[in-house]
Amino acid sequence: MEKCLRRLLSQRIWRQVWPPLVFSSLFEFLGFRLNCSSLTYETILAFFLRVCYTGFTFLSTVLLARFLGVSGYGVYAFAFSLVMLLSTPIHSGIADLILRETAYGIAQNRPDYIKGVWYWAHQVVLAFSFLVIVGGGGSVWWQGNIGAITKQILVASLFLVPFISLVNIYGYILRGLQYTIFGLIPEFFIRPGSFLSLIVFVVYIFKQNMTPFYAILLQVIATVISLIAAVWFLDRKTPYYVKIADVFKGSRGKWFRDGLFFGLLSSVGVVNNQASIIILGLLNSPESVGYYRVATQMANLSVLGLQSVSLVVAPRFAHLWSQGDHFRLQRLVTQSSRLIFLFSVFVVITFLFRGRVFLHFIFGVEFDKSYTPLLILMFGQVINSSTGAVWFLLNMTGFERETFIVMGGAALINVVLGLVLIPLWGIVGASIATSFSVIVWNMWLWIISYKKIGINTFVIARIKVPDTGLTLLD
Repeated sequence: MEKCLRRLLSQRIWRQVWPPLVFSSLFEFLGFRLNCSSLTYETILAFFLRVCYTGFTFLSTVLLARFLGVSGYGVYAFAFSLVMLLSTPIHSGIADLILRETAYGIAQNRPDYIKGVWYWAHQVVLAFSFLVIVGGGGSVWWQGNIGAITKQILVASLFLVPFISLVNIYGYILRGLQYTIFGLIPEFFIRPGSFLSLIVFVVYIFKQNMTPFYAILLQVIATVISLIAAVWFLDRKTPYYVKIADVFKGSRGKWFRDGLFFGLLSSVGVVNNQASIIILGLLNSPESVGYYRVATQMANLSVLGLQSVSLVVAPRFAHLWSQGDHFRLQRLVTQSSRLIFLFSVFVVITFLFRGRVFLHFIFGVEFDKSYTPLLILMFGQVINSSTGAVWFLLNMTGFERETFIVMGGAALINVVLGLVLIPLWGIVGASIATSFSVIVWNMWLWIISYKKIGINTFVIARIKVPDTGLTLLD
């Protein structure tokens, strides 16, 4: 650990971390360094990119909430949440499949197989996007109880689906090619950073009044910018023997079945995150959506540790499980769970004592109603953090089916509770429904993990192995 800290604080490390992320001309240099770096460097860079993503998204939320107001921001939040819900089966389900199959093709020296699954993924994304834009756009346009401006915003937001899906797929392809950081940069750094920059540019340079339609349009432009960067990275990093290989078409049926399963698994996870916003938009006022969206964005700060650590330990889970090294796996799970939990508790305690002041300072006094649902959501995230990266552990050890069943049950609970509680208590009912579903699926997966693979992911689990072997950053 002392050696890692000395290397991190050295001038050489800062030359590797900062210039490539600031100057695009040095991305190639960064890639060269990553090829010969240890997991420590990837952990540092992955955490940095996750912090950038959270910071850019948070600042964008603050600016949009101030410029659009409660009602305008609620319309934007509803449209963007709808887009994320519609695009998840593609950009998450197909992306997970692409990551696995690309890694398989590299290991088996099958460039035709790699190129075949890439071509198939592009065809699926474009076909699905066409159906979403035409079908969804037509459905929205013929709704009589939606205003003309809101219709334009919802239809415009549907054009985000193909771009967001392609950015995700290219990122997962790069990860499958073992360029993990290059796979994260377009999604975690370029897209949110471009969106924030465009907001500032339009409001402060062009002096234009921000509207929900402009916000969606800027989101489209930022996504296109990140897509261009992802295409450039992929072109530079794709091996030549893959580029010249023939296209393998023999496993399209298997890819479709596996992609459908991964898509369903990802969709139920998004339902837990977006269902309350959708139900609020349908059953309540746009103002309530704005209040709740702000609460969810601030609550996400408490799971930054979980999201960052999981990027690093998830591949390690699969590696140790395939080796049958149960003890080292338990040690890594417990270490990561404690790190995740401590980070979450620190954030929650901070918001418990100073959260209202912070909320007023950042968003304004008019968003004071977001404070109570914020605390409820953070309580659920503390329970989420207490079980560590259990969702990733089960998926990396071959228990995706069990994860899907649990997540589907939790999503159903979230929707049912939302339909019951939101008409009664509004945004407080939405936060209770979401937090309860989060607690249910975490406790359920924790029990399955302990019974199926003998790994206790709870934060207070005892480590019964000698103090040697793999550590979190080894």
